Amino acid sequence: MKTRWIVSAFIALIAYAGLAVAQEPEEISKVEVFGGYSLLRSDGHNFNGWKTAVDFNVNRWLSIAADVSGNYYSESTPTGKLKESEYAFTVGPHFVMRSKSKFVPFVYAMPGVAWENTSHPGRSESRSGFAFEAGGGLDWEVTKKVSIRLFDLTASTTRIDGHTTTKPKFATGFIFHFGKK
Repeated sequence: MKTRWIVSAFIALIAYAGLAVAQEPEEISKVEVFGGYSLLRSDGHNFNGWKTAVDFNVNRWLSIAADVSGNYYSESTPTGKLKESEYAFTVGPHFVMRSKSKFVPFVYAMPGVAWENTSHPGRSESRSGFAFEAGGGLDWEVTKKVSIRLFDLTASTTRIDGHTTTKPKFATGFIFHFGKK
């Protein structure tokens, strides 16, 4: 169901991209750098962490982005502290609906790699595999140089050791704009 919503939002954004032509903002930045908080929900647990991204704007509606995130979970067990972490690195297109509005919706679909680490007293395990992140969100342009990412909702899919999982991920933070396109 979540995937269907993401695909529908992606198609709607492309379909309405023509409307943005008439409302083209005066300028866009060459590069946007995002950094902020990330929450990944996995196996009934909240993995808190961070997310950062660099977007290279191709034009007013398309950018190529590289995203990196790290999420962490730990709990005390009778045999010691269990620690888990998941990292993802993805690259791909961001489709953006820029207009004269201060609110900027976006969607993306990006493949990449994921690493999962688990440690418990006496054992440690690291695994890596395929990652795919599809999602979207809403930015609020506070100034020409700074925006706030109000929300970024992602369906984070990983395929590691033949096992595929899709987990929801949420991010929020700040975006800094550099250069002029």
